[in-house]
Amino acid sequence: MQYHKLILTTIVLALVAFGCDSNDDGTTVGTSVATPSIKEAPYYFSFTTGAAVSGVHDLILRLDTTVTPSVYSVALNAAANVSAAAIISGDFASAAYTGSESFEYDTETDLVIGSGWMDPSTYNQEDNHSIASNGTYYFVRTTDYQLLSFMVEKASTVAFDIKYAQMNADSTFPTAMSPIVSYSADEAAYFDMDGGTTVEPANWHMGLITSRVPGAPFPMQNVILNFDNETRVAVIDNKDFEDIESVPTGLTWVEDSHTSRPLAYSGAHELITYNLDTHQVSIKNDALVYIVDTGDGNYYKLRFINYDQPSGIVEFTYAAL
Repeated sequence: MQYHKLILTTIVLALVAFGCDSNDDGTTVGTSVATPSIKEAPYYFSFTTGAAVSGVHDLILRLDTTVTPSVYSVALNAAANVSAAAIISGDFASAAYTGSESFEYDTETDLVIGSGWMDPSTYNQEDNHSIASNGTYYFVRTTDYQLLSFMVEKASTVAFDIKYAQMNADSTFPTAMSPIVSYSADEAAYFDMDGGTTVEPANWHMGLITSRVPGAPFPMQNVILNFDNETRVAVIDNKDFEDIESVPTGLTWVEDSHTSRPLAYSGAHELITYNLDTHQVSIKNDALVYIVDTGDGNYYKLRFINYDQPSGIVEFTYAAL
């Protein structure tokens, strides 16, 4: 699947346009961004670098020592909206997606995969304390809009032996990859299923995606925030973008969680909306300004200008405060 990453990187470099807008007096009021189509691929944006972020991980593989006995655990990248459905009967090799599967998101206390794949009776002390699979496999919706079948075949104190396959047009998963993912007790492995490799956790702040999110009735174009790095926003409805030169006082902050996406479709501060009468998708209120706290002491002002329904391109303007 490496070609997906190459294509996405090329599109981002070629189509993301940055430009500084200025007032008549020459003062800079913002940098304008036009994304690639978020229908075709997600767009994870870093305000720190002013650029899109690629290689966002899907899974976190680790030894969980917070429980007794310790378990080999698989967590989804919930902040980036990864979800999964458990398939507890059947065979991985003959798996077929039906559309009736129930996809769920990790919460702070419950993991969709977690250690549910393990068969404790297979514990082998001599093989780095390994444990083999109980046969459960999963369908995973990844950060890159892929639908994959996935299972852990075995895990030990040094590696996870995993297997996954991309869905074909006929809803089957015929071609599986079987990487051995190394990790340590002190450092979890962050695995990008599209790239087929471990990665460093990407420091993105805002995601523009086309996917179902917790609480939404159907897949839509959505704005999400990275709650892993404590990104949050405040909505300003009484000032123009150009007039905000510092962080206002008395703000009410809004942040995403495992179970809530306030800026997404049907959220309390829905940003991209769908008109049921005209079947048009657009920015709900392009006059609103958002103050973004990136969780590291830096703040930005942000305004969404347009969502082009045919192309899936989002335009927004931002500036540091």
